[in-house]
Amino acid sequence: MHVLLTTDSVGGVWTYTEELTAGLLRRGHRVTLVSFGGLLDDGQRAWLLSMDAPGFEWVETEYRLEWMDSPGEDLERSAQLLRDLVLREQPDVLHINQFAFGELSDTVPVLLTGHSDMLSWWQSVHGEQAPETGRLRAYTALVRGGLQTATQLAAPTAWMARELREQYGVDRPIEVVPNGRSPELFDAGRAKQLQALTVGRAWDPGKYVTLLEKVEVPFPLWIAGEANSPVSAVHVPRASAPPGPGRGVGYLGKQSAAQLRGLYSRTAIYVATSCYEPFGLAPLEAALSGCALVLSDLPTLREIWGDAAVFYPSRDGQALQGALRALGADPERTEDLAARALARARTRYTAESMVAHHERLYQALAQVAAE
Repeated sequence: MHVLLTTDSVGGVWTYTEELTAGLLRRGHRVTLVSFGGLLDDGQRAWLLSMDAPGFEWVETEYRLEWMDSPGEDLERSAQLLRDLVLREQPDVLHINQFAFGELSDTVPVLLTGHSDMLSWWQSVHGEQAPETGRLRAYTALVRGGLQTATQLAAPTAWMARELREQYGVDRPIEVVPNGRSPELFDAGRAKQLQALTVGRAWDPGKYVTLLEKVEVPFPLWIAGEANSPVSAVHVPRASAPPGPGRGVGYLGKQSAAQLRGLYSRTAIYVATSCYEPFGLAPLEAALSGCALVLSDLPTLREIWGDAAVFYPSRDGQALQGALRALGADPERTEDLAARALARARTRYTAESMVAHHERLYQALAQVAAE
């Protein structure tokens, strides 16, 4: 089977499509990967070059994503590029990870995966419906059109699927396909240091990494994530070491995949500070690295982690501080939580299960198209 797959260079969609692409190639499928959102960084390009498989091709573009400023002309060019690729390559399925290209179902069966969206982001971050602006009206119409015209819809959590239906008034079934990571990429057996880590875009208020600045605990707190917004000038603290003897908050800035794996492997506690998290790849990577999870009490994180994590009320720095202090003083509980998160991650959220689920969806779409 030949899958034409879209990705973007900005967030977790890239990691998701890395795992999906590698898994499909291992299973003998052909993949053509097309990236949008800006030029790839050195790590992303190195991964592409490492995929030395006869069934793999990739196309890199700088075309803007639908949530970026003034994307209209770029979206038209992106759609035309995909139409040209469909005509030339004749893929069995087009799997899009942006909303703008649902209309391409007139050329090939289209699976659209909705990973996140601006309306649910705004409501989660600001506690109210997004304002009626011309830009958001255009965005809403674009997303609704994609959801209505794609052949099949998917989302990484049941919560995200509900949000897409409710925010955009789309009465269609949406398949829940949880994200997955390869356990062998992470080191769960390394001795841990008593420190806490959160990973997230420092410029994104949905990640709310600055919550850690309100926390005082007798061990280091680390924040790893991109400091610069791809769409606007946003001030965030510069990378720094934690002040004082073994305590305080340190900003590490953007880390490579290898650097993140090292951080996870030596960290005892992972903290999710988000107030918006449609899935959360970082907690999954931390769990696969043997970290105990302390998570913002969001519906998605409850859905994914159940009793394998400690939850604190979202945005509540005092509650987070209490949870961290309690775990810091109780290494046995910390180890137990880590073991439960690791077991849940390895049984429910592996790349292998994610790829197999997608493979079934692709086969069903291709079969219907052939009838």
